[in-house]
Amino acid sequence: MPCVRRDDFIPPAPVDEDAFFRSAAVVLDTNVLLAPYKLSATAREDALRAIESTAPRLWLPHHVGVEFYRNHAVHRDMRAMAYQNVVKEVAQFERLAAQRLGKGKTHEDLRKDVARVVREAVAGIRSSIQALREADTMLTGPDDDSVLDRIEAAFEGRAAAAPDPAVLRGRVEEFETWRVPGRIPPGFEDRGKEGTVRKAGDYLIWAEILQHAAEVGDDIVFVTEDGKEDWWETTDGVRRPHRALILEFQRATGRAYHQIGLDDFVRLAVEAAGQEAAEDTLDEIVAVREEERRAVSRAYLTLDESFRELLWYSLVDELRPAQIAPVLGLTPNQVSAGLHRAKSALREAYAREAPA
Repeated sequence: MPCVRRDDFIPPAPVDEDAFFRSAAVVLDTNVLLAPYKLSATAREDALRAIESTAPRLWLPHHVGVEFYRNHAVHRDMRAMAYQNVVKEVAQFERLAAQRLGKGKTHEDLRKDVARVVREAVAGIRSSIQALREADTMLTGPDDDSVLDRIEAAFEGRAAAAPDPAVLRGRVEEFETWRVPGRIPPGFEDRGKEGTVRKAGDYLIWAEILQHAAEVGDDIVFVTEDGKEDWWETTDGVRRPHRALILEFQRATGRAYHQIGLDDFVRLAVEAAGQEAAEDTLDEIVAVREEERRAVSRAYLTLDESFRELLWYSLVDELRPAQIAPVLGLTPNQVSAGLHRAKSALREAYAREAPA
């Protein structure tokens, strides 16, 4: 009878974070690579320097690259879109003001005076916004994206090749048929995403990490801004990497695994270079992370009640369309179509609520 080994069930003691970070290979999640676009000038520079300083130990899973290039243009353009949205709101105010003034001869002199004041004010606001935009050195575009240039330079020669299509299909199937029903981390919290590959995105990254660590014999520190429960667990008020991840990594590779957020990554990278991390930068990274999570809640609450109900049954109660249908008096096809519209509405609402 095989003996029962404690190490098969209980993860090892937490690592010495500073020492582990200085020796382990570093893998950055997609959200970490996109984060510099959301930060102020100083914090952006600190984040990019942290990436550059760890370049010799960086390794990029292919699927992180897929997600990054799929999403980076949207994040790159968020700052420019913020200017455009303000201009649109100002134009809307001008139209609403004209409507409130009414028509006809009654108080015509007053309407003309108010309309003139509004036009002059709006023209001044537009001019000031344009001046701010022209002076904004943080704006990036397709032909002038220093963030992308620096990230690509840091990962030169350090990116994984695309997995064989059969391997990719096998991983997606394993995720859908085994890991999601068993709530095996990571990725089961993304089961509500559109498309099988996008649903499995976190697991596809994880599978590449396991394969790489096993092949090259590296310890891994994974840096992610994903705060879901399929990556983390909290014990006695302390957030740690999910124990299932540590145990699976240990069994698959024989190596050690640790996980940190972007703020800890910047701090550790700066300290490894013999310097002290700027508290303002670390505070900003944490604040942006929390703002984005609150934006999801606000976006959900702006949805029509029928959309909120569908999303709750699907994502929280984890019911299939066939199970939701009799509860709402709909057919399964109607539920599926409604869920598609609800998810689209949630994405649009999040785009409005998310910090620029």
